[in-house]
Amino acid sequence: MKTKLILCIIVISLTIYITECCNLKKDNVNHVIKIKKECISINDSAMLMLSQSQYGETNKLILDTVLQLFNKAISCDTNFFSAYYNKLMVLGSLKRYNDEIIVINKILALRKNDLVMYVKKGFIFEQIGQLDSAKIIYSIAEKEYTNKIKEYPNNIELKTEKIMLTAIKDSKEEARIELERYIKEYPGNTMLLTCKEMLNNFDKEKVLNGELPTR
Repeated sequence: MKTKLILCIIVISLTIYITECCNLKKDNVNHVIKIKKECISINDSAMLMLSQSQYGETNKLILDTVLQLFNKAISCDTNFFSAYYNKLMVLGSLKRYNDEIIVINKILALRKNDLVMYVKKGFIFEQIGQLDSAKIIYSIAEKEYTNKIKEYPNNIELKTEKIMLTAIKDSKEEARIELERYIKEYPGNTMLLTCKEMLNNFDKEKVLNGELPTR
């Protein structure tokens, strides 16, 4: 559990599609949202507690405290998406699937085009045995990724995320075929090469809990 939590901390910015710069964030229509400093401080306190737990015991009491802090950060500013995603990662490590779905639904209500959250939701449905629901969600995400890639044909991040969706939804082999096509189109691209390494050691659960290709 400790390893998974630290992994989530390291890659959280990739998972949530948000680029942070001090206390500035951009919403879906590229308006700048300024998060209150006190809200950021609460979130940072929770993240620090998580990072320090690698030197001791990551027990339920610590995680419950961390979740309370994330809830407080969200109450402080309902547009503070990092707090939502951080909370989601902790819930995932605890396998609190129903609570994860509640958080994902809140995120999607605010950010309808957050495709990673659609994929994550589909994965959770798989975990709790609702396979038909998972297939529906994956199909929605696949269609949206295809449309986004048509709209932004040179967006490598979208393409690597679509490749991972293929691996999750279909198979590693189909994802590898898709990836090789893009590597021929963009030879030497570090993000695609990293994606190739990940596919060689593909683990569905790790991918859905934050281990996405990096630039």
